[in-house]
Amino acid sequence: NNPAFKTVTWHENGEVVDFDTFYAQMSNGSSLHYELGYSFRSLYALNKLSMESLIPLARELLQGTKQWTSYAKWYTATYPNDLNSFAANASDSPSVAKQKALRRQQYVCGVTIQSMESFEDDLGAKAPLAPLVKAVPKTLDVKEHMVIARLLRWAELSERPEAFDILRLAEQHHWMELLQKYGPAVERSWEEGISLDDFFQR
Repeated sequence: NNPAFKTVTWHENGEVVDFDTFYAQMSNGSSLHYELGYSFRSLYALNKLSMESLIPLARELLQGTKQWTSYAKWYTATYPNDLNSFAANASDSPSVAKQKALRRQQYVCGVTIQSMESFEDDLGAKAPLAPLVKAVPKTLDVKEHMVIARLLRWAELSERPEAFDILRLAEQHHWMELLQKYGPAVERSWEEGISLDDFFQR
C-alpha cells in the first residue's frame, strides 16, 4: 500500500459529514509528500454519509463498473492490487464474468457483514472456512496467518486445480507444506498487484 490517512468532518451532534483521504506515492530515497486523494462523498456521488446511502453503493460495487474501479484504485491508495482485475469488462467470457462477480461479492460481503456466519450465508460458500481458519496453529506468525487466509479465501471460489490442492492441504492440516508450496505465489501476487487467478494462469 501507499501510506495514507483520513480526516473526518462531523456535525456537533456527532453525525459524520464526510472524510477525506490523503496519500503519498512511495519512491526510493525521497521524503513523503501527502496530497488529497479523494473525498468519500464526492468520489461516490453521495448526498450524505449514512447507512442508508451506503446500501445502494454496495449494490453498485457488485456491478463491477465505475464505482468498483474507484474502490479498487483507493483500496491501497493507488498502489496496484488484485481488486483492479475484478472489474467488469464487456469482453469477459461468461465463466470469467462469473468468477469476477463472485470475487466482488466476496469483498462487498466482507465490508458489510458483521459475523463469519453471516458472511458465509451471504456468500453462499461451497465449503465453510471457519473450522479451517480456527485450526491454523497459533504458533505461526502474523504474516503466515495472512498468507493462509488469502489462499483459503481464493481457493473457496476458484475452480483451478491449485485451489482444490490448497483446500486438501488445509483439511489435512498440512500448514507448513501449504505455506512452502503456495506462499511464494501469494507474495508475488501482492508485489505485482494481481489476483491469484492471473498468477496461476501464466
